This record gives sequence, structure tokens and C-alpha cells, in this order.
Amino acid sequence: MKAYAALRKGEISMSLGHGLRILEIIITTYCGIKLTVGKEKMRWDSKAARWIFWVLVWMTAAMSVVNSKLTTYSPIEYVVVAICYFILCEIFFRGNIWEFAARNFIFWFHLSYLKGFIVYLCAGIRNTAFIQYVLGRWEDIHWIHAAEMLLVIVVSMMLCWKGKGRSFLKFENKNVYKLLDLVILAELFLFDQIIMPNVRLRYIPGNIDIHVALLGLLLCGSGVYIFIITKSYTDMKYQKQMVQKNYDIVHQQYLLLNDRYEEKRRQMHDSIHQNALLAEYIKSGQYERALEYLSERKAILNKQKVPVYTGDPVMDCMMDYKMHISKGVHWEIDCDICSSPMEQNDTCVLLGNLLDNAIEAVMELEPKMRRIRVSIKSVNGMFLLRVVNPYLGRRRKRNGLYETTKRDKALHGLGLKSVAGIVSLAEGEMRIEDSGNEFAVFITLNSK
Repeated sequence: MKAYAALRKGEISMSLGHGLRILEIIITTYCGIKLTVGKEKMRWDSKAARWIFWVLVWMTAAMSVVNSKLTTYSPIEYVVVAICYFILCEIFFRGNIWEFAARNFIFWFHLSYLKGFIVYLCAGIRNTAFIQYVLGRWEDIHWIHAAEMLLVIVVSMMLCWKGKGRSFLKFENKNVYKLLDLVILAELFLFDQIIMPNVRLRYIPGNIDIHVALLGLLLCGSGVYIFIITKSYTDMKYQKQMVQKNYDIVHQQYLLLNDRYEEKRRQMHDSIHQNALLAEYIKSGQYERALEYLSERKAILNKQKVPVYTGDPVMDCMMDYKMHISKGVHWEIDCDICSSPMEQNDTCVLLGNLLDNAIEAVMELEPKMRRIRVSIKSVNGMFLLRVVNPYLGRRRKRNGLYETTKRDKALHGLGLKSVAGIVSLAEGEMRIEDSGNEFAVFITLNSK
């Protein structure tokens, strides 16, 4: 009876453990794909392409299910599965290859590292060799092993749910993913040198071995996270610089509006005396003096700069301010009556950065060559903005954006990056042309 009860207990444990493993394969497969591709679009927008993709994905997952009948853990399986999913994502989805590789391999390799350590720990607790525990299939698995599978299932679902379809790793600079892929490969090599030798041996792991394996797990998992934390810190520093620059632009707009307000108050105050004088001329019959006075007032008004009206007060103020402070620059303005589809702050920052860059570039030229062309149009529901200016020297391009020519690169060169970020958030398009020593920025946005 005791033998039968033990056998029965093993069968129940085997069925529950194997069922949990199959559920883990299904959940991690779906979540791993979603976290890898994020919101990237498929190369072929058709139901057939989606069906083929998911059929191939689940065929790959089915191999893991079949392999789970033979072993409780196989590091080679994780490597093969990760490579297969990466190839499928790259074939069927539009996206950066290095970005897909980093997201995919981080997810699957770190799952392998965690499971390898847990299985190694369970083998030591059971006082059996690692290889024997692995080949023991699912008979009487340790509760720590079962808890690990439950934890992986829950965490994977939470990452997918919290991300709401977005990828879990995003950097603006695509070259960062290349460096991250190198870190991932270094971790994989470290795992192969620390954990895998013990997998191939048949001795029973002791406390020292488990501590060494834990150290290996920490080393394998820490490289990527140290890299991500360091990069996040540099990104935060960059964002702080961007916020400061944007704040300066908004502050300039506030000062401009305040000056405009004070000027209007002064004009209204002066107009009271001017109108009183004009009324006195007319009342006393001095019509010639009244006409002469009006002619003088008209000449004064004609000398004042006429604001550029686009229908958007923020754009009007910003352009008028930049034209006012850029002495010696010839402006060619071609604007329609239209409004910006962006928020006022974004409009101010975007236009201010573009005009600042143009002014800085032309001020390095001879006075007769200092000209800036600005075009703001609304065509077929599209908001079109173009800023064109000549420049001196050569411009260096990196990661799709042009580098600053200033020596202090930490404080300069943020303008176009800020503009690109605003356009991206507005789901618009930014295009840069650089030919014949003429620099042109084109912004296209959907009008609301």
C-alpha cells in the first residue's frame, strides 16, 4: 500500500508539474512575442500573414512541449527557441533588427538563467545529481521548482498587461541595442562557463556549488540591468537638458507676451491723449493740422514691424519675436491662415527650436547671405511646416539626426532632437534635406 501511495503521489505530481510547464510555455511564448515586437506593424498587412506567423510560433512552442516530456530543463532548448522567435519576428514585423534581438534574447536567456539555477538548487536539496534531476522528468518535482514556474507565468503576464502592447525596452538611439546585444552575448558565455559545466557532470551539488551557481546567476543577470540603469541615467540627464531648453523657450514666449501686453497698455494710454488732440483740432476747425497729424501717425505705424499672422497666436508671437531679435537676417515668409494641431507648449518649443537653429546657422555667414525661409501651410487636412536656411561648413549626421557644430555638445545639438521627439509624439513625420549648403527641415502633421 505504501508503494502504491508513493507511486500514486508521483503520478499526480508528474501530471500537475507537466501541466504547469505546458502552461508556462504557452504564456511565455505569447508574452515574449508581444514584448519583442511591441507595437511594430507587420510587413504584410493581411490575415494570411498573421495566421502564418502565429502558426509558426505555436509550432515552435509545440517542440518545447514535446521536449518537456523528456526533460525538466534544457538550456539548449531556450537558445533554439529564442533564435527561432527572433527570426520570425524579424521576417514578419517591421523594426530594427538589433532592437528585436535585444528584447527577445533578454527575455528568453534570463528565463533560462533563472530556471537553470532553480533546477540546480532543487537537485542539491534532493541530494541528487543535476543531470539526474533534469532527466527525472516531472516525477515528484520540488515545490520550489513549481513556485518558479508560477512566478514566471505571473510576471510574464504582468509585463504584458502593464506594457499594454508596448515593448518593455525602448531607446531612442538605435546603436544602444548593438551594445546591449554584446552584453547579452557576454552573459550567455558566462552562463556557459559557470552553470553548464555542472550540468554535464554527474556529481551531487553541495552548498558551495549552489552558492557559486547563485553568484553565476547574479553575474549573468546583472550585466544587462547595469547597462540599462546606466543608459537610463544618461537619458534622464539628457531629458533634463531638454526640459531646461524647452523651459527657456517657453520663458522667452512669456516675456514676449508680457512685453506685448505692456506695449498695448502704453499704446492705449497714449491713444487717449492723441485722440484728445485730434478732437481739439477738428473742434477748432484746424482740419489741415488734423490731416497732418494723422499722416504723421500713419508714417509711425508703417515703420513698426507688422506681425506675421497665421491664425495661431503662439506661432505669430514666436515668429515675430525671432524676427525681432535676429538683426540683419532677411526673412521670407509664406504662411496660410491655419492653426497648429499641437498643444501650445509643443508648438512653441518646436517652432522656437527650428528658428533658433536657423538663426544660429545664418549668423555665421556674410550679412548678404543671411536669409531664412519659413513656410506654414494647411493642405488637405495636413499641417505643413518648412524652415530653410543656408549654412557654412559641413554637417555631420548620426543616428538620423545632425550633430551640432558647437564645441559644447552637452548644451547644444538638443534642438533637432527635441523637435523629433515632439513630432514623434504627435505621430507626424520629420524630414531633413541637406544639399548645396542649404539646410531644410520639413514637418508634416495631421490637422485636428
